[in-house]
Amino acid sequence: MAKRKKKNTAPIRRWIEALKNNEFLHRWRRPFVGCVLMILLLSAIGLGMRRLERYVYSDINNQKPAQIEFAALPKHLEGVFANVVAEFEHEPWMDDNLCESIADRLRNVAWVKKVNRVHRFSDGHVEIDCSYRSPVAMVKTTGGMLLVDDEGVLLPGRYAPDTSLLAIEGVGTPPPDPGQRWDAPELRAGLDLVQIFENERFASQITGVSVSNYRGRQDRRAAHIELATDREGSRIIWGSAPGEEIEENSLEQKVKLLRNNFQRFGRVDANRGVIDVSVFPDRVLAQPSQSS
Repeated sequence: MAKRKKKNTAPIRRWIEALKNNEFLHRWRRPFVGCVLMILLLSAIGLGMRRLERYVYSDINNQKPAQIEFAALPKHLEGVFANVVAEFEHEPWMDDNLCESIADRLRNVAWVKKVNRVHRFSDGHVEIDCSYRSPVAMVKTTGGMLLVDDEGVLLPGRYAPDTSLLAIEGVGTPPPDPGQRWDAPELRAGLDLVQIFENERFASQITGVSVSNYRGRQDRRAAHIELATDREGSRIIWGSAPGEEIEENSLEQKVKLLRNNFQRFGRVDANRGVIDVSVFPDRVLAQPSQSS
């Protein structure tokens, strides 16, 4: 029977001995460490390049001009606010103070009643939301016609007469700067009448309110307020300002008389030159016009 050949285990023993003596580790340590360092270096370079690319792109993106838009801007104010937009058109949209700077600028615009919000979106545009003042009447002055809103705030500019707005005449207090409230009680009385008439069917036939004799400052025996109509020379003697009636028809009685005139005659002035609605609660008092 043949003898079984023994395995040559010498190489394995030498390898084990080499490990014990750190010969293997000493031989491969440098190449291994070098490879690891190279991999780490290349990874760091790649990561750094990506971060640099993002930083450069972000910096360029942050420096681009803001795209400013208004939410629900009235068409007649587009020209006014185009100048405001132009002041910020070169400002970077990521400027930390951009939104507050725009809001502060808008608060100084007389047409702005309230700045509701200035919001910056991630796509680079800025949206502005404001409440705006609207003219409700014109005030006749020696320098031209001025606009006021329902709070009596003076709006910018001087204008030609506009039949779509009721004209208030005889305000004695000088006008303030645009954007400021015109502190004149006679103007407030005129504006109260504007608001009272605005929803009446006859409103378009009333063209003006004269407050020249407000509280009898010119003639204590004459009517404090008169109304003008769209018929030349026609006047309506109104009496005292709303809420100041003494021994005369109430506000409700006066308005009712005007409604009755319009219903019966199709005219708020009853087709008369001068009528007085302050005396009798059931009928107007017709007076001769100054020209008769």
